Amino acid sequence: KPDDGWGNPIDFVTAAQAVPLSKDLFPPVIAEYAWAHASAAGHDPGAYAMSMMGTVAGATNDRIRIRLSEVTNHFEKAVLWVSLFGKSSAAKSPGIDTATQGVDAFQGRVSSKFDADLAAWEATQAFKQKKTSEATEKKAQKAGAAKVKKPG
Repeated sequence: KPDDGWGNPIDFVTAAQAVPLSKDLFPPVIAEYAWAHASAAGHDPGAYAMSMMGTVAGATNDRIRIRLSEVTNHFEKAVLWVSLFGKSSAAKSPGIDTATQGVDAFQGRVSSKFDADLAAWEATQAFKQKKTSEATEKKAQKAGAAKVKKPG
C-alpha cells in the first residue's frame, strides 16, 4: 500500500487500558449508587458510573443549562457522549441496564398512560362521529319526508 501520509492505523480499542475511576469524580448520588451496584456484582464501577452520567444527561431537558463557572457565568446544555469499550464479557450491559432502569420504568408508565389516553380519545371520536352521522341521517330523512306530499 502506498504511503498516504497518515501512517498505520492505531487500534485504540485493543491497546487501551482502563484507568480506575475515583468516586470523587462523580456526583455523590451517582458514585454511591454505581459503586454499590458494581461491587455487589463484582464489576468495575466505571461502566455503571459513566452509563449513569450519560443517562442523566440524556434525560435532562435541553432548556436546562448547567452553570460551569461562577466567575464567568458560563452555561452549557447537559450534553455528554459516553462510549464504553470492552470485550463481550467486560460487564458493559449490566452497567447500562442499572443506569437506565429508572428511565425505562418511567417510559413504560408514560407509554401505558399515553396508550390508555389515546384509546379513550379514539373512543370519544368514534362516539362523536356516530352521533354526527345519526344526526345527519335523521335530518336527511326529515328533509326527504317534507318533500314527499301525502295524497289528500
